[in-house]
Amino acid sequence: MALLVYKFSDYEHTAEREQYRAICKQLKSLYAENEGLCIFIANYNIYDCELDGILIKNDAIMCVEFKNYGGTVIAVDNGNWKLSDGTIIKGGSRKSVYQQANINQPVGGIKLVHI
Repeated sequence: MALLVYKFSDYEHTAEREQYRAICKQLKSLYAENEGLCIFIANYNIYDCELDGILIKNDAIMCVEFKNYGGTVIAVDNGNWKLSDGTIIKGGSRKSVYQQANINQPVGGIKLVHI
């Protein structure tokens, strides 16, 4: 199998645990017969960065941030991300999702993944 998963600690919130199980299931299915290597590092904390996940593939390194919101998301570089009904999407320990992702980004950039 070309998938390795390392989970450093349990997630605190039910939604995060459910999203972790869902992404592991999807990755397992995707990489079951794939010759490429995929490493998913789950719930990793380093200094003041709380990373829900880091996905390392042959062609990319991605930061994965779990959020428990549905509907249309309005994302901006500076300011709050909102749902179409005006609900503000919080950024974990940061003021906004963008600030959280920017601080937590791996070398080479960032890609936000919605599961």
